[in-house]
Amino acid sequence: MDHWSAASQWTLLALVTCGAGVVRGLAGFGGPLILVPVFSFFFPPPSAIASVMLIDFSANLKLLPDALRESRAATVLPIIGGALLTLPLAGWVLHSVPTEWLRDVVYLVVGAMSLLILSGWRYRGSESTGTLLAVGAANGLVVGTTAIGVALYPFLISGRQSAVASRANFIVWAFFCTSSAFAVVWLDGSVGHAELLRAALLAPAYLGGVYVGNRSYRLVDEAVLRRLVLLVLIAVAVAGVLA
Repeated sequence: MDHWSAASQWTLLALVTCGAGVVRGLAGFGGPLILVPVFSFFFPPPSAIASVMLIDFSANLKLLPDALRESRAATVLPIIGGALLTLPLAGWVLHSVPTEWLRDVVYLVVGAMSLLILSGWRYRGSESTGTLLAVGAANGLVVGTTAIGVALYPFLISGRQSAVASRANFIVWAFFCTSSAFAVVWLDGSVGHAELLRAALLAPAYLGGVYVGNRSYRLVDEAVLRRLVLLVLIAVAVAGVLA
């Protein structure tokens, strides 16, 4: 914006980026959901989204090694496999249904599921390979049409696995989503010198926040961590619908 000096703009972006990194490291998600609206205030949306993807990709590389050790391949691989089946269909859906309507539906479902789980409900049904494939297929469509990968988290956190395992499973899923989206924007030509420079300047602040959040989550009681994640999801859902 014209009334912001360059120094004020970059100071604000660095502070917000660091704070988003703390949330990303603590909960395993949420960084891009915080950064995209702020970046879009200063830059055109395609450029803002491409910059955030590049910045968040650095966090995925940081968080992935621990997440791979703590995640369950039997859970994550079928979900990713299901997503790969439906991602090619996302382009057709994207041109058939208004994106804004799809986003609102996703946010409403995420918010409603988070409220339900916060009330004490847990998913007691089957977690068979077929169920996980179906969940992955549904989320593949969601990611391909709305770029909202967080829609999977309520399912992961509502099951019998610990909050730590759910977080790790989601980080692996987020790495898959970010890599797929990054490939799309790269091939689309949305990543240029400006986005690369912006990401290079702000990634250290993000990684610093991720480091703090990643170290802190191990000190938080599991029940508190689960509740915190659900409250963040509810806040994201409300903000998404009202935006």
